[in-house]
Amino acid sequence: MSYDHRQTPEIVPAGRMAREGRTKPEGKMSGLAIAAFVFGLLSLVRVQIYLGVFGAIAALAFGAGALENIAASNGQQRGRGWAIAGMVLGVIEIVWFAVYYLFFR
Repeated sequence: MSYDHRQTPEIVPAGRMAREGRTKPEGKMSGLAIAAFVFGLLSLVRVQIYLGVFGAIAALAFGAGALENIAASNGQQRGRGWAIAGMVLGVIEIVWFAVYYLFFR
């Protein structure tokens, strides 16, 4: 049995959506998840150091609310990754603020 290099292998989409025959994710994107990501991102790109902390706290609050709503929605909402990303950015800002405040102030 020989391999013909002129033939290209068939590209098969991977993942759960492909196995189920869907092309688009189901459910509505959570607004809280998007808000968590935006506040987390804005907390890192701050004008003043204290505004970054308030943005980080907002990112954590919106992210926690989004994760709770997404879990309770039974697949009607999506955006878990956006919520987690916003919370991670918020935590990074809070840690950065603590390091700055403790060692460089």
